[in-house]
Amino acid sequence: MTPNSATTTKAQDQRARRAAKRAGFRIAKSRDRITHLNNRGGYQLVNGNNIVVDGVNFGLSWGDVVMDCRDGFLAVRQ
Repeated sequence: MTPNSATTTKAQDQRARRAAKRAGFRIAKSRDRITHLNNRGGYQLVNGNNIVVDGVNFGLSWGDVVMDCRDGFLAVRQ
């Protein structure tokens, strides 16, 4: 299964949550079943002050979360 596929398994979800936690963030997953312009059905990265730092429209896949947290991409945004 590729990181950009439409379905996310429980293991992939947990991997993304662990990566975000290690980087000092938490993730929020979209709960809507119908995707639209302001909700793409993916993930958001949220810092400790409840500010969305990436994936404003729930546009991140689980793979995006893992890659961003692992590569230190978000270190500048904290």
